[in-house]
Amino acid sequence: MSLTSRWALAALILFLAGPILARSLTDPDRPALLSPKSSASRLDLDRREAQRLYGVGILHERNNRLVEALKAYEDAKRLDPDAAAIHRSLFSMYLTLDRVDDALKTGRVVMRLDPEDYHTAYLVARQLRGLDRGKEAIDALEHSSRAKKIHERPDLEAQVWIEMGMLHEKGERLGDAEKAFEHAASLLDKPEVIMASGRFKREEVDQQCAEVLERVGRVCLRAKRISRAIEAFEKAKKKDALRAPRLSFNLAQVYDEQNKPSDALAQLENYLRSQPSSVDGYELRIALQRKLNRDADVLTALEASSGRDPNNLSLRLLLGREYRKGKRRGEARELYAVLLKEHVTPEVYRGLFELYKDEGAVGAERLLTMLDKTLDAAGGDEKRPPDASEGRRARAMMAVLREEASMVGLILDLAIRPTRLARLSFTTRGVLATLASKTKQLAEAESLYRSCLDQLGGPAQQEAEIYSGLVRVLRLQNKHEAMLELCKKGLTKAQNTNRVLFHTEMLRAHQYLGDHKAALKAADLAVQDAGSQQLLMCKRLRVDVLIHAGEHARALMECQSMLKEYNTGGDLRDVRATLSQVYQAMGKMDESEQQLRMILESDPNDATANNDLGYVMADRNKELPEAERLVRKAIELDRQQSTGAGATRVKEVVDNAAYVDSLGWVLFREGKLAEAIAELEKASKLDGGYDDPVVWDHLGDVYHRTKQGDRAAVAWKKSLALYEAGARRKGDPRYKEIQDKIRLVTPTRVTP
Repeated sequence: MSLTSRWALAALILFLAGPILARSLTDPDRPALLSPKSSASRLDLDRREAQRLYGVGILHERNNRLVEALKAYEDAKRLDPDAAAIHRSLFSMYLTLDRVDDALKTGRVVMRLDPEDYHTAYLVARQLRGLDRGKEAIDALEHSSRAKKIHERPDLEAQVWIEMGMLHEKGERLGDAEKAFEHAASLLDKPEVIMASGRFKREEVDQQCAEVLERVGRVCLRAKRISRAIEAFEKAKKKDALRAPRLSFNLAQVYDEQNKPSDALAQLENYLRSQPSSVDGYELRIALQRKLNRDADVLTALEASSGRDPNNLSLRLLLGREYRKGKRRGEARELYAVLLKEHVTPEVYRGLFELYKDEGAVGAERLLTMLDKTLDAAGGDEKRPPDASEGRRARAMMAVLREEASMVGLILDLAIRPTRLARLSFTTRGVLATLASKTKQLAEAESLYRSCLDQLGGPAQQEAEIYSGLVRVLRLQNKHEAMLELCKKGLTKAQNTNRVLFHTEMLRAHQYLGDHKAALKAADLAVQDAGSQQLLMCKRLRVDVLIHAGEHARALMECQSMLKEYNTGGDLRDVRATLSQVYQAMGKMDESEQQLRMILESDPNDATANNDLGYVMADRNKELPEAERLVRKAIELDRQQSTGAGATRVKEVVDNAAYVDSLGWVLFREGKLAEAIAELEKASKLDGGYDDPVVWDHLGDVYHRTKQGDRAAVAWKKSLALYEAGARRKGDPRYKEIQDKIRLVTPTRVTP
């Protein structure tokens, strides 16, 4: 139907209905229209709209449209900020999206609005515990335990008290830990109540109760409450008969604590008959045998235990260790040889390498020969394909050597001798150079890398690894002139190395030497040779050269041009970070902060932006609590990235020295001087901090503020020495400032 036809039909209907409408409007018996006494308030309207948005959010969440759900919940929260249900859904959504800080903030709001929501409080505690924020986690658990409704879930109530006990135990508050575990055990000691929910069987409840009682015993043992420990262990035995062998181990520890080694050994033998996979019991048996002057029994007992449990690798490695200690090196070597046929693992190689270390020069030669043979076969060459089985051996060896600087040092002294170096394969020299670099044995690393360059003989792709490794080692030694020579050589001779590497390293060397003109020329060449993947990085380096050359207007203009070209995703983030540095150099600190905040609006979990913004704010002495929060967040994000999926496996997480320095500086600005000293001293011991003059300058400032003039002078002199060694760019204004500060704390000698 056309639009004209629709209008005609509507007019006809109105014409025909006119009399009816008129009569209805004048009919005295017609009920009056309902007229509300007052219109809905803005608050009521907002709440209704919040309820609608909350429902929309639930629908989106059920359909796995998480971004839309999050927006609906956040809009609902703005309209009705006191609705606990909305905050509860937001809390869950933030956890799903891994926005932990937002989740914690929202979870605390739920706890305030609904004190009976024990489950949210428990989840908040779990997150805080994962972040190693123990005190806050305990507060959240206590909040959960105070809710009356939690008694409806005795299983979860017990778990709350167990986790509270674990946190107290970790914090060495043994009395509080014992009380928490005792409370949990009392709840679990009523299995019928917990079984009523249908979630658990009786044996499961009894097993957990026994585990908690065992924890009580161990805490009491540490607190020297021996009789209470024995009582708890005996209760645990009754609750779970299968735990009896393990509890014999606990009782052995109790008797050992009471200096009753014979009784302890008797209990321990009961435990070891169960052939535990852990070697803790075997370690204790060795200690008890030696305490009883039965040293001759150590190896005999270990050999017998290992014979009964031949698949226990940890036990056989313990036997190898005791062979070494007993100077029975031949038997140790035979054992490791057998183990390496069955288990190509770092643990076996670690034991073998410790044996080689005990053997001094002879052991060093054995280790180097084994490593050279394995790496050569694993790497292959143009005539031989790589050997996969030797590759597995090589990876296991490297896992040990990367963590053991002393072992690397053992073979480096031998490897760099001219006669020995000439016999090493190309692959071995390259690997040893990398190990030497990682373990800060830089002179040896340089020698090995140079030997590779002088005699290139490996796969073509290794050329780039050798050049980049040598450049890094030279940079760490502040050998800027040598870096220039190497890069010039690389530009003329290298066949399989990206020329951008040489241009950018020449740029940095020229900057450190104060030659801005040459640095800018190198930057131009880098931009010229860069491919699409490296072009933005090279342009940012060029801006950095302009900043330090004092050409701020040109730097700003180039950044603004880059903003137009790179306006999405990570590229935009990088340009904003560079633009922030330009504004800092120009003294436009508000604009600098604005760029960093724009980065964080896009990605609140950008560790570098959090750190940089916190540091800039501290330098300006403004909003210091927020600055501290930002830097602490940067440190935590960096730790998460170090331990998350795909991260390199290390013994412990090592903090970023720059971020720790930032935290120390913020704390200094806040007047928290003792904490500031602790953080800055920590930064000065970390990789990247020990050789950073700025860290030592900051440490000197805090020492000076705390009236430790001598220590301040030492720190400032260390900073000056690093500047003079080339650790920072020539002409850095801090250098002159530090000289002036040293004069303040160094008494002037008066000539008589």
